[in-house]
Amino acid sequence: MINEQKMSVSLVSKVYRVLSTSLFVIIFLITGNYCAHSRELPAEAVNILEASSEGIKLLKAKQKVVDDIFDKVNLDVSSITKISQIKERKLILKEFIKANAELMETRKNSETFLIKGLEKREVSRKSIDAYLKGYREKSKKRQPLILKIDDTNTRSMEKWIKILDLLEAKWGKWQPDPANASIKSEDEDLIVKFNTLLEKTWAIADEQAEFIKKLQSR
Repeated sequence: MINEQKMSVSLVSKVYRVLSTSLFVIIFLITGNYCAHSRELPAEAVNILEASSEGIKLLKAKQKVVDDIFDKVNLDVSSITKISQIKERKLILKEFIKANAELMETRKNSETFLIKGLEKREVSRKSIDAYLKGYREKSKKRQPLILKIDDTNTRSMEKWIKILDLLEAKWGKWQPDPANASIKSEDEDLIVKFNTLLEKTWAIADEQAEFIKKLQSR
């Protein structure tokens, strides 16, 4: 028996999009912390704000690319009626993985990018150090979890590519089953492999849900 597809499970959920967007504005909050800790250097606040805004814009741009591609992702195997649809969907998933990798790299290098922006604006070393202290205190609580969420997005899409590879390889040995949001087949090898991969996507989705819950509490 082939498992029903859990259509309610959706990586890069709207909840996560809201959470990740909130991280973009966290630098503005850190600017407030900086000013509180470094009132003797208010003249540099504008330059610091400009540098942090530049980093926010870059993250937003990378996130938008990921979100726009995700809006084109179709994981409903019961709607596949032509082999060309499988090929098209795999291309979109690969685009997503590539864009998500770039987003993760941007997140990992956000502090380096921020420091370069501050130095470019000739912010003093004392101000940079004071600002980074607040930045690190905030980011260390959320950044690792957000990167883990990003990683679950990638791993999920990789599993879906394998599912589509399987359906492509077994073309003609299965039929779409819209009533159950799945497929139907008498090919035992296909059934076992399909169910195994689908269950792995569920496990990843559950893993991500836990990360999101932890992120919401911080």
